[in-house]
Amino acid sequence: MCIKQRTLKFEDPLEAVAHIAEKEFIWGGQIVEVSETRITVKTKVLHCLDTSIFEGSIEEMKPLFKFACYMTEIIQRESEIKNFDRFGSVSLYPFPSGSKRVKVFVMLVCGIENMDDIGIGPGNRICDIVAAAQLLKEEQCSFREALAL
Repeated sequence: MCIKQRTLKFEDPLEAVAHIAEKEFIWGGQIVEVSETRITVKTKVLHCLDTSIFEGSIEEMKPLFKFACYMTEIIQRESEIKNFDRFGSVSLYPFPSGSKRVKVFVMLVCGIENMDDIGIGPGNRICDIVAAAQLLKEEQCSFREALAL
């Protein structure tokens, strides 16, 4: 078995959220550590165990921490019902990267809380949602307009 560990660096915390949602979830990643300054995700692909570490200041990690809290809360509640959290970690497997629920969590972390926007967001790719949210910070436009650009 090969074991890889990497600390990932992102310029924008929202890009890190998009990475977790798009790249880690699709392979069944597990959040094994959550703190305000560090999130560790382990993913087993074929015979390799990949550990991705996201670290930063409390301010830098705020969007990732919020996203991880949304995910772990939902998954723990469902695992209590289904009893599939046998190993003390939180499996992200039930939420593939295209999941509407994951996309709504990404939108909430990006500060998109208008119900009309949340209604149209899940029909888009996560990277497009994050790009539109970043554009909203720079431009005076609606979420719908930002998605169209």
